[in-house]
Amino acid sequence: MDEQKKHNLTAKIADVEPFKLQITLNEESFYRHIIEQLNKIWGKIHYGPNGVPSQVALAKVALYFAEMYYRKSALAADQSRSLADFEAELDKVLEGMD
Repeated sequence: MDEQKKHNLTAKIADVEPFKLQITLNEESFYRHIIEQLNKIWGKIHYGPNGVPSQVALAKVALYFAEMYYRKSALAADQSRSLADFEAELDKVLEGMD
């Protein structure tokens, strides 16, 4: 198996001290995009018209992403169950055609 070599990506999120992430080259654009989105949302919450302290803004961003992840995971699980149910019904129909 050809394991990709990992390298360090320095993540600068909000006003938190930058930290290193070990990632593969294929993952780099994904992480850069996510970091950019985190910072954009954090900035709107922290500096917006009803700005809140940095830690509160980071907590709200974390909650926002957790909610998005949960909803997407729940949707995927729901779709998977629906597909399994459909396949079971289709199998019953096909069995009756013998």
